[in-house]
Amino acid sequence: MPMLSDIVISWFLMNSIRFPGISDMTALTIVSRPRRSLVLLFVLLPALAVAQSSLDSYSDLVANRAYMYDLSTLYSRQQNIAINQTISTATEAIAAVSEGRVDMASISRNLRQGDSVERMATAIPVAWDALTVIVHPDNPINNISLEQLYDLYTGQITNWSSFGIDPGPITLVTQQGEAAGPDYNLREILLGSTSIPLSSTLQVADSEAVIAEVEKNLQAMAVMNYSTIRLRSIRLLALNQIPVSPQTIQSGDYLLAVPLYLVVRDDGRNSRDVRRLVRFFSSSSAKNVMRRNGVTPYSDAIGLSSVALDRSRIMQQVRRRTQ
Repeated sequence: MPMLSDIVISWFLMNSIRFPGISDMTALTIVSRPRRSLVLLFVLLPALAVAQSSLDSYSDLVANRAYMYDLSTLYSRQQNIAINQTISTATEAIAAVSEGRVDMASISRNLRQGDSVERMATAIPVAWDALTVIVHPDNPINNISLEQLYDLYTGQITNWSSFGIDPGPITLVTQQGEAAGPDYNLREILLGSTSIPLSSTLQVADSEAVIAEVEKNLQAMAVMNYSTIRLRSIRLLALNQIPVSPQTIQSGDYLLAVPLYLVVRDDGRNSRDVRRLVRFFSSSSAKNVMRRNGVTPYSDAIGLSSVALDRSRIMQQVRRRTQ
């Protein structure tokens, strides 16, 4: 029959309990003395109440709505650990992780290669979303080709007459800041470089402002993540005659699939707790939440990485038309 000290030690290790002012070695040394085990357990009960029981997280709006808010809420209830969430830009969120100010960040773009701050963090893909072209609900067009999308964001198409409808200037809406998630991904896919600016006639503060502008402006067009706009009063355009949906995203038929990420520091202050959360993201309950939110769990469609390579070759051909 196991001794009480063995049970106590095992419980400490499994739960990664830390006691203020008591080192791991000291705690385990004391606990390993059988006669003192029961006494120590009662002595340390107050310390358990103040032991680490929360994580701090930053999120951009897209990733927060797509998976982070709902999964954090579910995980908090199951594990009795608070996850304090703050909405920010992707760039601010990554910097907060890299500098050790928060434990993790959920974002809608990958890390910038060569960036001195962002290279200190690690991006873990969590789910697949997709970039979606959106227009006012009363706009009559239903489809856009990759070629037309490229011509729009390089300034070659500026009028609705190019789509066979009544003429009028297109209000092309983008977000402020060169590293905003949807626009950053669009530059990487369409232009082949995140350093080349997109053509734009109106810049707004964030993704919510982009959506609000398209909802009220008949002349507006923008690109936004599917998970963010799927339930809004807005028209979603098919791409190359393929409508956007979780099914066409997962199959690879819709060509603008993009990952959503969780950013961490491998040597972070609460890295064990963060790793547990990451493992939870692969659970069936977490995957069901993602699907309800319109995104595909990353492990369900790992093959989309190869689709991205095919897309890159297609875009090279599109870009050559204008060279």
